Amino acid sequence: MKKIIAIIFMLSTIINYAQEKEVNTKPNRKYRKHQKGFYGKLNKEAYQTVMDSIEFYSGVKLSRKKKLYVNFRQKGENCVIYGMKKESSKIVFSNIERISKRITKKYDTQNLLLFDRSSFFKDFLLKSKRWKLAPDFFEKNIFTKNKICEAFIVIRPNGEFYKYYGEDHFSIVETLLKSDKWEKGKIVKDVK
Repeated sequence: MKKIIAIIFMLSTIINYAQEKEVNTKPNRKYRKHQKGFYGKLNKEAYQTVMDSIEFYSGVKLSRKKKLYVNFRQKGENCVIYGMKKESSKIVFSNIERISKRITKKYDTQNLLLFDRSSFFKDFLLKSKRWKLAPDFFEKNIFTKNKICEAFIVIRPNGEFYKYYGEDHFSIVETLLKSDKWEKGKIVKDVK
């Protein structure tokens, strides 16, 4: 019996290792194929429901008069930071925290840093005071694509939102936060 348990454990470890090794860690064509941005507008009732849900599931009180920026980390087939050494990835996360804090403060925006339990960086992020473990609500309802390990959404009080899948996105976030007008109804498929 002990041999069977040992064999099962060994096989599951090998399978998990093989699956994680298949992660694309280069910002190449395969990666860019999955970088996507989506624009939309919620009516007042839908906006209220979404904000209430985000507030409930994140455990953070949110103002309905300010924009909201949510940075979300998940497991994805494409993840540049996953290919970095541990110390380098720690620096990247520190930069994410610092930059998101700076630009959300500058543009009077609420800031949530979330990760799901499948994230490659779960163990590291659990130790951080700035990142929150997100319940399944976020991956099932907001960040439904998991081809890239990072995504964000900006939601404005008028119900407009912009969701983006891709890493190193702060120039896009800053453009969205400082702009009073977004391109209505336009879905941006490839933001560089």
